[in-house]
Amino acid sequence: MLLLFNFFLRERAIFPWPLWFIDGNHEPYGFLDGINTGTEITHNCYYLGRVGSVVLAGLKIVGVSGIYQEEKFLVQRSKISQINSYSNKDYIAFTEAEIIQALDYKSTDILLLHDWPANIINPVDAEQFEQQRRSRGYYDMVGNEYARILVDELKPKLVVCGHLHKSYRNKISLTSGNFTDICCLANVRSRADAIAIFHLSKTGEISEVI
Repeated sequence: MLLLFNFFLRERAIFPWPLWFIDGNHEPYGFLDGINTGTEITHNCYYLGRVGSVVLAGLKIVGVSGIYQEEKFLVQRSKISQINSYSNKDYIAFTEAEIIQALDYKSTDILLLHDWPANIINPVDAEQFEQQRRSRGYYDMVGNEYARILVDELKPKLVVCGHLHKSYRNKISLTSGNFTDICCLANVRSRADAIAIFHLSKTGEISEVI
């Protein structure tokens, strides 16, 4: 995938529509952390940053990069200029300060996350997650509470996330009484399961195109 992106970076190929992205836990943070939020990296390709927001088609979108790691959450991340002295894995987790920064947006229509929020799996789907990696064998152990706090506080209409390399859909109720659609995408090798297409109605409703 990095080799393929290199063609776009050198503009030997061009994205035909605007693409905005966040980071996961396999990205080149030594490169990306030196780029300002909202920067056009190559034609039609924009980086939303560790934490960022953009308005597209009248929809407010908030993104938070990285995954939750307990031992990294309360620790200030090492400066990117020191990355040669550390493993790239020391840069893949989001921090408490970044969660607070995201909460400052107050609300959003679409929330982009890499890591799954906690408690988004319907108990009737528990069997699907018995052997799921990173779940420790229990469906209710999937996800993390800080990503879930973002969902409850920002009240998005739609949450899109990845990380577990598994496609999953659900609708959850929030503490506010509102409902949020959950769209979890598989990795790109899964082909169709890695892609979701949504329709925006004239009244602002967001629905997945099946």
